[in-house]
Amino acid sequence: MRTHGWAGQTPTDDAEAVERIMAAAERVAADGVREPSIARVARAVGVTRQTVYRYFPTSQALVAAVALRSADGLLARIERRFAAAGDDPVAAYVDGIVLTLETIGQDPRLTRLLFESAPGEQRAPVLSETGMAFARSFMQRLDVDWVALGHDVDEVAELGLRVLHSLLHDPGNPPRAGAELRTFVDRWLGAALRAPADAPRPAP
Repeated sequence: MRTHGWAGQTPTDDAEAVERIMAAAERVAADGVREPSIARVARAVGVTRQTVYRYFPTSQALVAAVALRSADGLLARIERRFAAAGDDPVAAYVDGIVLTLETIGQDPRLTRLLFESAPGEQRAPVLSETGMAFARSFMQRLDVDWVALGHDVDEVAELGLRVLHSLLHDPGNPPRAGAELRTFVDRWLGAALRAPADAPRPAP
């Protein structure tokens, strides 16, 4: 670990260094920056860019880590919802999507980190590194053997991200909420996951 910089307060170990870098990135994101640059975060921490790169090789990796930490409470609630769903993994998945929609819709910073376009981008990065990291954590919390159910894990994660992105940016007129939203998501997304996953796949 570098022993200079850090605004005169050197971290005691790498864990504290990572914590300080992520806290600085969160402050930068709170100022409205969707993807904080390594240089800007380094200035906020009081270190060189090389020091930040030691812990986070790219700005996308840093954003993904910050987004997942911001979403940790949401992911814990999804995990509890899955435990309450019993033996119906699709119901838990649908509930998780609805809970994510309701929660992210009230958290502009998390929405910005996960789904909003960066300056210069014409479209929001639906399948960005940050979004996929969130989707993988979402899937891990559900602890479902999707392969045994005949599904590709990455495809299920991608489908969920696309549904989230669509409904966050256009929730309907009037917007669906509560039981109506869950019924809508279950009717289409839930039905797709309950259907036999035996359609032929294109060759790689």
